[in-house]
Amino acid sequence: MEVTLFRTGSVTWVERVFGLILVIPVIGLFDEALGQYSDRSWTTGVDRLLNEPALVQSIVLSIWVAVVSLAISISLARYLSGQCVTSGSVRRWQSLLLAIPHSALALGLLLALSSGGVGWRWVSQFLELSADHQYLFPRDPWGLGLIASLVVKETAFLTAIAIPIAQRLPLASYRALSRQAGLTQTESFNQLIWPQVLSLMKPALFVVFVFGLTNLEVSLILGPDQPQVFAVRLFQLVTDPNPLNRQAGSLGLIVLLLSLGVAWLIFRRVFRTRLHQERMVHHTPGWVWLSIDRCLIGLVCLSLLSLLLWSITQRWSVADVLPVMSFRLAALAPLVDPMIMSLMIGCTTTVLSVGLAIAVLEYQVFRGHARLHWVWWAFLWMPALPMSAGLLAWIYLLGGAPGLGPVILGHTLIALPYVMIVMSDAWFARDLRYQMILNQSGLARWRAVIQIWIPRHSRLLLIAAALAFSVSCALYTQTVLLGGGRIETLMTELMVAVSGERRIAAFSGLMNLLLPLMAFVLVQLVNQWSWRNRIGMQGEGDADFR
Repeated sequence: MEVTLFRTGSVTWVERVFGLILVIPVIGLFDEALGQYSDRSWTTGVDRLLNEPALVQSIVLSIWVAVVSLAISISLARYLSGQCVTSGSVRRWQSLLLAIPHSALALGLLLALSSGGVGWRWVSQFLELSADHQYLFPRDPWGLGLIASLVVKETAFLTAIAIPIAQRLPLASYRALSRQAGLTQTESFNQLIWPQVLSLMKPALFVVFVFGLTNLEVSLILGPDQPQVFAVRLFQLVTDPNPLNRQAGSLGLIVLLLSLGVAWLIFRRVFRTRLHQERMVHHTPGWVWLSIDRCLIGLVCLSLLSLLLWSITQRWSVADVLPVMSFRLAALAPLVDPMIMSLMIGCTTTVLSVGLAIAVLEYQVFRGHARLHWVWWAFLWMPALPMSAGLLAWIYLLGGAPGLGPVILGHTLIALPYVMIVMSDAWFARDLRYQMILNQSGLARWRAVIQIWIPRHSRLLLIAAALAFSVSCALYTQTVLLGGGRIETLMTELMVAVSGERRIAAFSGLMNLLLPLMAFVLVQLVNQWSWRNRIGMQGEGDADFR
């Protein structure tokens, strides 16, 4: 049977409900786009959008950043997953990269490589470079800083998805075939295994493309400002007090969604055509990708070091190698309330996401389904900006107001699909013999879930919970729009402080990094402790019933 990320077959009422939830924000955009609040026709809004200065340049720049970052990430993911599959080695540090929010990594790069950053201060001690010769990421016309930050996270994400898919393929048969053909292990992976892995990763690849094209968290920190990327321009229009500008922004978001629909059709066509041709042969030497991999690791380490140094810096003269440090946290007291709010929203989102995922997956098992429906991937294909703006329009239409509840809803709609994707394979791979025994025992299904299946999958459930918490900590667009600017989290404080005092910004980024990192570390420790006497449940031994 073919291993696929999509499930074909009947659609349950649960999937119809979540499909409707996905469509509702799009409908909400039309209320603003058709001039409900500006009292102007939609053609006037189109004219206002088209009159945006340097609009074409912004669109081209956004496409350039998304395509280049995706291409580099795919190549690096191929190299890293090939190393893992052929050698059997596991790089746990790549998993830790998934816990680092995009914004914290981007801020670290900014504090390291911008004018007056840690990296340039140290280099200037030897090369004596003046400030006007230092590379300025915020004014980078090619978006290279934005691309570098995206590549680090996207490579870790694609590698984490590619390795389990490759391990589900008949690797022993491919190895025997490659030995008969005289192929090396690397050639065997590149020509026999990777094309199949790539074809099964199309949904994840499109998630990466959409995020690179439409994200705000990284673009507002590292993105060019002359012109800005298209998503930032739309965000400024949607949040503008002028109703005509908001109408133009809503029209731009609708055009963006239509363009992404066309892009998905082209995306599938391109990959199908390429993969049905001759097997891919990669002529780039391995040392090239190894060098790029090492450079990216160095950038991550320098980014984290920059966050740490600037968070304890009292003052730093340009002529000094190290700053004058201060460990007094009195100046950082304003960040206590945002940190508590981040913890509260993150924990609530985690509980809701994991609870809903268990209920939905158990219902699908009851209906006899064995694969996840594509609607869960569609939630990740929907850019954060149109989803949040559409939900906000419905909140106003129904007489509500932005606040904590809508923020938690927006976070849950993003965290839930990630939890579903992480948990689905293990939850669906249920031994029918266990189900037969449970049916004969007369145990109610909800009791079986609580007493049998949750403990059995507790290790994966905790990992999914840590992932949901890290996703919540990294969300900015949903927080600032659905919270009406009144919900302060570490993420919103980071975005506000990024153009102000560096110490406040660095400490916000550091705490925003440490919270999900601590969650993943805690999950690993709990799993090791709780499963130390469960060898039989792990399939590594036989239980003794004497």
